[in-house]
Amino acid sequence: LPPNTPAPPAPPAQSNTPQPNDEPPTSSGATADAFAEAVRIANQAATDGLTAESVAEWLDLATRWQRAADLMAQIPSGSDQYAAAQERVVTYTENSEMALAQAAALQP
Repeated sequence: LPPNTPAPPAPPAQSNTPQPNDEPPTSSGATADAFAEAVRIANQAATDGLTAESVAEWLDLATRWQRAADLMAQIPSGSDQYAAAQERVVTYTENSEMALAQAAALQP
């Protein structure tokens, strides 16, 4: 990986069909969907981060990493995925901050 490029996240603990989910999860199905959607967003952000060069690209990546973190933060404490989700909230937030730093470093 190039310097300062976030590593791709680990694959999800279980495979689910990702579905966009802007509402907080209210059932185990919605929880799994939020988790899977967050992983999908993070995986794509990690891939796109390998070729990002412009300020706009890094800002877009920062937004996507934060969206993934926000989805993970919606996983309720009673879920089997809660511990993994909490770890990913931290990782994805750090990746968002790194992407913001990359954007700032490219500012003239």
